[in-house]
Amino acid sequence: MKGKCNLSGLKKLADGIQGADVKVDEFMEKLIKDMGAQLLRQTGKKTPVGEYGSGSGKKGGTLRRNWSISPVEKIGDVYRITIYNNTEYAPYVEYGHRKSNGKGWVPGKHMLSISSKELETAAPGFIERRIKTFVKEVLGL
Repeated sequence: MKGKCNLSGLKKLADGIQGADVKVDEFMEKLIKDMGAQLLRQTGKKTPVGEYGSGSGKKGGTLRRNWSISPVEKIGDVYRITIYNNTEYAPYVEYGHRKSNGKGWVPGKHMLSISSKELETAAPGFIERRIKTFVKEVLGL
């Protein structure tokens, strides 16, 4: 008994794998950028907004507005993004500080630290979903 073997599916798979190299960098940059944007949103929501003297009705927001994100850097096989805040008092709000009279401690709000831990917990599922979508696109499934 003679049979024919159709290898068109295998050829399509091989072509998709060969083209994947080019797309991996784009995929990784977008993934890191999206995760950084999520961290930026979460951190901004947790950042307190100062209030001026009672009755003035004025609110701050400088610290919340000044969260920024760097472009994605690729160093070897590592992709890196930095979330930062150039506001002078940002570290004091994040980590805490002594009161101005030197008596007592103002606890930190840990808005970036808490958001980073939340993202770290959610990252495996987020990354897995993105990878599945990427593989399907590359292989044309």
